[in-house]
Amino acid sequence: STPIKSSAASDVYKRQKHYLDELGLDKILFIPTNIPPHKSNEDFAGRKDRFNMLRLAIKPYDKFEVSDIEFKRDGKSYTYDTLLELKKIYKNYLISI
Repeated sequence: STPIKSSAASDVYKRQKHYLDELGLDKILFIPTNIPPHKSNEDFAGRKDRFNMLRLAIKPYDKFEVSDIEFKRDGKSYTYDTLLELKKIYKNYLISI
């Protein structure tokens, strides 16, 4: 099982650690948003910077993974579209939010 955490928040890493043990998860996938539909893109650091900050923040956790899936799509980032893409990639996984 791989839960998906879609968030622009920066404090999600340590809070998610206990889910691995409590729920017996294989990994947790973190997805930095590309262009949020409800916020100005000016409020965010550049996507390369956000990806690298997230990658560094989760580095101590071997079952945490960062994905650039939303950066590969044009336009605003919607969770529904991301989940459709993830279902294609992770065909044999139960994906939860």
